[in-house]
Amino acid sequence: MLKLRSYNQIVEELDRLKNLGAGLYSVGKSGLGREIYLVTIGKGAKRALIACRQHGNEPTSTEAMMEYAEELLGRGDLLEKVRVSIIPLANPDGAELYTRICSKGRTSIITSFIARSVKPYMGDMNRDHKKKKFPETMAIAKAVEQIKPDVLLDLHNFFPNFEYLMLRRPVHDFCPSISTNPKIKPEIMRKNVKICKIAIEAVKRVGGNPAEINGLKIIGEKLIGEK
Repeated sequence: MLKLRSYNQIVEELDRLKNLGAGLYSVGKSGLGREIYLVTIGKGAKRALIACRQHGNEPTSTEAMMEYAEELLGRGDLLEKVRVSIIPLANPDGAELYTRICSKGRTSIITSFIARSVKPYMGDMNRDHKKKKFPETMAIAKAVEQIKPDVLLDLHNFFPNFEYLMLRRPVHDFCPSISTNPKIKPEIMRKNVKICKIAIEAVKRVGGNPAEINGLKIIGEKLIGEK
């Protein structure tokens, strides 16, 4: 079972990565005053930004990307070509609440949903990237503006919960999604689909069970010529 690290433990690990050569910066503070950190590895021309855990009750991206960051530090050949920036805790207040809930063994649909939101506003930051009411979404916007990434990944966590059980949806360990916004340029959509397909094949190679690309059937023929 995944053992969740506290906010302070994550910060200690980020400091260790900094000592190993990673760049470490604050891009803002949460509603309750916690620093929102950005860790950057590599000096290549191609730039990627990875945002983890906008929802506090979705911990796997944080834990996975912390391990990935350390692995990247040993890839000198790759880091000459790319620069990878990671926000490991986009919603540190919700994440810390969920870690405390799990440590006491009191998880439920209700407590999990409460931890999902940003504090103290009780809102979904993943629905706030246009208005930017929350400091957490402003922090991500600041990172995007500073880095100007060629690729931006927004990582989430899916649960085999009542929705999957009631609707009998299959449970996958990787669920790629693309935007269905018709205002996005077709060439960008094609790149999105290409990245998703590369990731799907990578998951299959290690024995995973990836889902089909969510949203592709909706915008396929109209925007990118995919069927």
